[in-house]
Amino acid sequence: MSYTESSALGTPPSRRARSLAIRGTFIAVICTSAFLLFLIQPMFSKMAVPLVGGSPGVWTTAMLFFQSILLGGYAYAHWLASSFPVSKQRQIHLVVTALAIMTLPLALPMGWSLPQDGTVTLWLLALFTVSIGAPFFALSANSPLLQEWYAASGEPDGADPYFLYAASNIGSFGALVAYPLLIEPSIGLSDQGMFWSAGYVVLMLGILVAGFMAHDAPAPTLKKTADADAAPLSRKQVAFWMLLSFVPSSVMLSVTAKIATDIGSFPLIWVTTLGLYLLTYVFAFSARFRAVSGGLPRLYGLLAVGMFLFVCFDRNETQRSVEIIVLLGFLFATALCFHTKLAENRPDKRHLTAFFLAMSAGGALGGLFNSILAPMVFNNVHEFTIAVALAFAATPCLRLAWRRDLGIAAAIGAGFIALVALVWSGGTDAILPRANGLMLVSTIIAATTAIILLRMMGNPLRQVAIAGVALAAVSTATSDPSLLMRERSFFGVYEVHEIEDGKIRYLKHGTTIHGLVQMGDGIPRAAAYYAQSGPFGQFFDLLGEGDSVGIVGLGMGGLSCHRAGEVDKVFYEIDPLVDRIARDPHYFGMMDACGITTPTILGDARIEMEKAPDNAHDHIILDAFSSDAIPVHLLTREAFETYDRVLPESGGLFVHISNRHFDLVGPVARVAESLGFSVHVQHYIPDEEAERMERATPVSALIATKDPALAARLAADDRWAEAQGWDKPLWTDDYANTLSALR
Repeated sequence: MSYTESSALGTPPSRRARSLAIRGTFIAVICTSAFLLFLIQPMFSKMAVPLVGGSPGVWTTAMLFFQSILLGGYAYAHWLASSFPVSKQRQIHLVVTALAIMTLPLALPMGWSLPQDGTVTLWLLALFTVSIGAPFFALSANSPLLQEWYAASGEPDGADPYFLYAASNIGSFGALVAYPLLIEPSIGLSDQGMFWSAGYVVLMLGILVAGFMAHDAPAPTLKKTADADAAPLSRKQVAFWMLLSFVPSSVMLSVTAKIATDIGSFPLIWVTTLGLYLLTYVFAFSARFRAVSGGLPRLYGLLAVGMFLFVCFDRNETQRSVEIIVLLGFLFATALCFHTKLAENRPDKRHLTAFFLAMSAGGALGGLFNSILAPMVFNNVHEFTIAVALAFAATPCLRLAWRRDLGIAAAIGAGFIALVALVWSGGTDAILPRANGLMLVSTIIAATTAIILLRMMGNPLRQVAIAGVALAAVSTATSDPSLLMRERSFFGVYEVHEIEDGKIRYLKHGTTIHGLVQMGDGIPRAAAYYAQSGPFGQFFDLLGEGDSVGIVGLGMGGLSCHRAGEVDKVFYEIDPLVDRIARDPHYFGMMDACGITTPTILGDARIEMEKAPDNAHDHIILDAFSSDAIPVHLLTREAFETYDRVLPESGGLFVHISNRHFDLVGPVARVAESLGFSVHVQHYIPDEEAERMERATPVSALIATKDPALAARLAADDRWAEAQGWDKPLWTDDYANTLSALR
């Protein structure tokens, strides 16, 4: 019987008022706890991003940390609930919560620098543990523990306290909306840490009040279900809960990584996917939503159609906005299906903490798979494809005739994989070349998809799961015939491709091509961004013989041959894998082909330059963009102060700012001008001859200098224009609103 029903039966007004007070207090405390819990995630992740060069892997690793500590908090709550009465639980938990205050206020610890031995993920997990592990652990236990206390409070609706979990997720969702839209644009990181710490102290007082309410509440007015009547848990049931949590967790992390690689690793991207994921919990644990969720299979089937096309044609250049909408829609529908089934299978309150423990374990396993196992096993982002396949195959939105349908799925998948293997191995070369064979396979896949979609029109969508598994298997097995090499590190997936019968090679990171190399009998020639006629070549033409240049971002080594022997160069590169690729003569060979040994300083460029003496370089080039993600920490006022110290008064700072999603002229020019630099900008469009001879591509760049002579030369060159003023807030380490630069 609900609280409303008990009131209608004549509960005294004083008792109703007390019940409202208890219910309101628990909702307020659990919402506040969830708000702080999910506010700390994007907040501290943003603090940590500069230490690892803005890599999208920061958020995936951060989510593994959060999910793992959440699992520990739920295990701790389960231990308390199953071992002690509420009064003792309250005492222990308040001590744990109070001890965590010793680690506040939130801030990065001193003395932590990026390792160069490939252990970035473990290092980042240790950083999070030392910095925020204690308060996050204490907060993570609040949701199941407060529900347990409310169930013991004697309130009429305490027999089914799961509505508090929906309230908890409302608080979580509120934090994820508030951070990028309200908090990040208006409050600096240091103040954010102070306000968060104050909120933590206030929350501890709320937990104390809620604990006393639970302990001191009068006996229940209605008869409670005896614990002995609750059915014991089975391993099968626990495994089912974990599966229903694992799949949407993996899908959420995969979608986040895919979008962050193309746009940027910053809070708005993180909280969009995580917010949608958490919003599904609010709906799923709402009794009203579950009562009207009959149309969910149709929604899932509609979005599955979009995912079919995405899985099939992921290698093609399509409209990014459409892809993002499809990805977010599929994430939301998948999580809603799985979490609704999870809510429908929630146990009696006796097993409340065990239920949340199993649910948290499934989510943590999803994080472990995406953050640790997949990068170790795969050289591409196959965890995305696998997550999609699992979502299709295991979705509770579709009723499958498992033996028959999975058999068909296995047959289709095996057939496609065998066909791809045959073509790739050269088994069909006598009939048609490999490239044409792979194109034929892609056509067959698309045709199969079309047939399945047509059958879906009069079918209960069983084929969605079948086609999903088959297409996911094909996507994993297929490969681009131009691919020479693919390797993966913490910072992303790198591919070397060869086209036009070996005349052109290029390096691809994520979805972005980082320059071309024209291969020939002589010295390889840099093309695309690095063409001699473009801004890079123009900048090198401005330099004097014997000048030294610090180049931030190695890529394929495209700048190593510009004025080789006349200008000394030192590269700064955060990823050792990139240095290995650039120096391998089997791929590009530009680093050695020019006859000059060019050193590489491994590590984050800003940190390494802070170690350099004054006037260490005559000029600096910033070309450190990861796919289309922007390394904000290299573009803040504090970063430019370091460049200013390293450069002499006659030096020039060249910044490559080409980007599909952000217009960086304004924020970068504003920072440079605040330190006394004059700034000139060029949006280079190659002419027909440059396109034909150098394969030149459009480039946006700016040059900042304090040298009047260099500034005068730029002003006299009609290819360079003086930067216009920018009236938005200055980017600093403490405050950088990336949304202000979004196109």
